[in-house]
Amino acid sequence: MSEVVVDTNVWVKVDEVVAETETDEEKQCIISCQQWLEQFIAGEDSLVVDSYDTHAILTEYRNNVRPGGVAENLLNELTGRLFHRLVLKAIQLDLDDFAILPPTFDLTHGKDRKFVAVATQCEPYAPIYNATDSDWAMDKDSLTEHGLTIHELCPDYIAQLLAAD
Repeated sequence: MSEVVVDTNVWVKVDEVVAETETDEEKQCIISCQQWLEQFIAGEDSLVVDSYDTHAILTEYRNNVRPGGVAENLLNELTGRLFHRLVLKAIQLDLDDFAILPPTFDLTHGKDRKFVAVATQCEPYAPIYNATDSDWAMDKDSLTEHGLTIHELCPDYIAQLLAAD
């Protein structure tokens, strides 16, 4: 059994409708996220989130998923019947509500800091799963230097985003 960290965008992507997307990369991204989350819920791995002192990750998940959607139902499984698969880690937030990390971490997106903060409290560090945030790709070298692993569920979609920039 492993511990994993999941970026909010993975949860958000599962609620999107394949038929309403414009690119093959986005269609494949939705399917990849749906399949991965279904396998995760059916498996035994644990989801690492921050503790109830800050409650930033679960709050962000809840604020961004569609009410009554697939993602909300899967989250309800984890916070209800599968609560034993949640691993709570205490993190500290700065005045901007970003997680406090050692100064050697230089992340492009401040909101991602909470995911790094909980991942680095696991032994070994928990991998972080991402769907659509190109910032993880831009920060990958720095994160790898610190021993973190980023799993891109939608590499073609990310490549498309980076090429457009």
